[in-house]
Amino acid sequence: MNNTFKLSALIICTLLSASANAQQYQVSGTIENKDGQSIVAVNVSLLNHSDSSWVQTALSKDHGAYTFEKVEAGKYLVATNAIGYKPMYKDLTVLGDVSDLKIVLETQSNNLDQVVVRTRRNIIRTELGKTILDIGDNAKQGKNVLDILRELPGVEVSPTGSVSIQGKTGLVVLINDKPTYLEGEELTTYLRGVSAADIKNIELMTQPSAKYDAEGNVGLININMTRKKKQGWSGNMMARHSQSNYGVSASNATINYKRNNVTVYASPGTYFGQNSLLRLTKVTSKDPTTGVVNTIVDEDAFMKETYDDYNLKLGTDIDLNDKTSFGGYVKGVYHTNSEVDQTKTLIVDNINDNRTVNIANGNTGDTRTLWYGNAYLGHKLSDGHKLSSQLDFFRTDKDIYQRIATTNHDKYGSPLPDRVLLQNDIPTLSDLYSAKVDYTGSVGKYELEAGVKSSYVWIEDENIFYASKDGKMQYDSSISNHFVYNESISAAYISGSRIYGKWQAKAGVRAEQSYIKGKEYVQGSSFTRDRLSFFPSLFVNYKLDSNNTVELNYGRRVKRPFYRELNPFRRFESQYRYTSGNPYLQPQYAHNFELKHNYKNRLISTATYNYTSNLFTSVLDYNEQTKVSNYSTTNNGHNQSVDLSMYLNLPIIEEWLLVSTGRGWYVDNYSRDERNKGWGYSLSVDSQLTFNKGWYANVQVGYTSRIKQNTASDVAPSVWSSANVSKRMFNDSGTLKFSLNDPFNVYRYRPTVMSGNSVSEASYAFSSSSAILSFTYNFGKNDRKSRSTSTDELNRM
Repeated sequence: MNNTFKLSALIICTLLSASANAQQYQVSGTIENKDGQSIVAVNVSLLNHSDSSWVQTALSKDHGAYTFEKVEAGKYLVATNAIGYKPMYKDLTVLGDVSDLKIVLETQSNNLDQVVVRTRRNIIRTELGKTILDIGDNAKQGKNVLDILRELPGVEVSPTGSVSIQGKTGLVVLINDKPTYLEGEELTTYLRGVSAADIKNIELMTQPSAKYDAEGNVGLININMTRKKKQGWSGNMMARHSQSNYGVSASNATINYKRNNVTVYASPGTYFGQNSLLRLTKVTSKDPTTGVVNTIVDEDAFMKETYDDYNLKLGTDIDLNDKTSFGGYVKGVYHTNSEVDQTKTLIVDNINDNRTVNIANGNTGDTRTLWYGNAYLGHKLSDGHKLSSQLDFFRTDKDIYQRIATTNHDKYGSPLPDRVLLQNDIPTLSDLYSAKVDYTGSVGKYELEAGVKSSYVWIEDENIFYASKDGKMQYDSSISNHFVYNESISAAYISGSRIYGKWQAKAGVRAEQSYIKGKEYVQGSSFTRDRLSFFPSLFVNYKLDSNNTVELNYGRRVKRPFYRELNPFRRFESQYRYTSGNPYLQPQYAHNFELKHNYKNRLISTATYNYTSNLFTSVLDYNEQTKVSNYSTTNNGHNQSVDLSMYLNLPIIEEWLLVSTGRGWYVDNYSRDERNKGWGYSLSVDSQLTFNKGWYANVQVGYTSRIKQNTASDVAPSVWSSANVSKRMFNDSGTLKFSLNDPFNVYRYRPTVMSGNSVSEASYAFSSSSAILSFTYNFGKNDRKSRSTSTDELNRM
């Protein structure tokens, strides 16, 4: 904690010295047409290069001259808007006074269809450590966030909604730079409920800067939502129905009202339906000497879940003046889930020449409520220095239940007397609090970022088991537990960047002091961890010419265990299969090196080297006597990988855009006793067609080869596909869309876990094959000129 305090004090001193040394410059130029004639009364805007946000506006006067005063050093865009001329965007780097910045305007073409094609497609671009996807109008309609994430290079979204980067999990997702604090199924549920119509752009940071939490060994995704600028009422509504073996219906809306400097908004949403899963698992155990198969546990499980989800977000943004703004929101989610499981297990015991069939019926479900709260305050200091602060609160309350009844039969089909009845209740309550302060500003020719953050997590999780004994259900203390988890992380960071001609560099360091304490009350075990870690980052960018840019970067990341991975509780999936936590699991650390080349934002090539220590590894503990398999996670060895990926968007003709992403990799997972290495590749192709009269269509196909996950597990190859067609109507305010996901029902998730003399092979068949019909409607005043929503600005790329 003392080291973090010292670093915080250093940052504060740096900030105080920074505010006294910022410099400002003058930018001037002229506006002309192709014939060299001056154009007057042209609106010329200066925009921030990073997000196209407005800085200031000038009007061209006599001889087409315009001037911007008090411009800070940095990267900008100069944008023009003149009747009868095409919008023009020009990159500008300010390191001192700039004079005679000439802009030549072209006469506006009457070919409106050509403009529509460009502005409604997604546009991808790169910045230091980021790949940014600006969302076009057509891409938003009828989609949620998970649908959009598939457009990002290196991001893979399975038909079930799990998200990975370059084949690796551990991704952190943020909304407007705010963590969602969710993982796994809960994160998937959340992202399905966020409409793409509200998204401005998505930032993929495989190498996040020091500004962001170090959590997430493969990086993070930041989803920036639009901020409405127009007065009066506006918003959008979306209804969607998906039909596979069962149906799923969803609807959500965003309603905004702005009056003067105050904006209030509400976002209600719901979805409900049913899904199914067919899981086939086979565990084989062999004699270590002869290799002869001793036992086989062959399990066939069918699971059907029914769920509903209701959520509501209420918020406000208030601009007190040109320098100060504040606001916040609250969001509540109510989710219920019930699942019926039927499992048939064949146990082959070759040692005793015996066969047993186990029939299990299970009922599992949960009710959970989630509450989010956020408050922010932003203030622009003099000379362009900015301070922002945020407070976040997150609470989740879950009640999980499980009921299992099993009956064993001998090889002749006769019931055996050892019937098992098991009841399990898992009430869970968790709170999270966080506060942070961030600073941005300029000192001479340097751009600075600095800040401090503190977060606290408290989780109480009970695991109450009742088992049948003497014909009665009785509390079983041997497998029950009561786990309390506390985590506090204090962090401070500082980073600086500078543009020098064609070079741009950024370096920073983040310090995180983590204190973790866990106690299991029933079994009487506990652990405490206190660790200070530093996470440096470095970015160097060189612009070869107007079409080519090269970037080299490095960063260190951490993946801390989720609290359930530390809780030594058991979660039974059947009588012969359960998972358990590991209180001794340590964080895994990753060093990432990345070399990136960008050609016209059309061809983006990335070479990555990654080294990970304390590698999270799936472990299978198979009991030869009871035939029970226990799956858990441990730290086992290291990982080295080399990855080469290429993203290409290729206009075949004006109406046809082909977007393709390809990856090839070599991975080496190793420990003192085990090694699992090999090559792999993946390929996806998206064919996008835009027609007149508002028609749009695209077809996506993808394939991923075998993945060597760690020293003990592989994932078999998989293939997926989707297609959709949409029609804009009601003067472009509405869109009707029809989609097919996995139409040939070929997607399967097939992991293999190897441990000693035992091998577990599984196949998961989800309800991924579906037909989807959706309708999106936007209402309110036309907002084509809004900074936050206009896609015209993106044509500069």
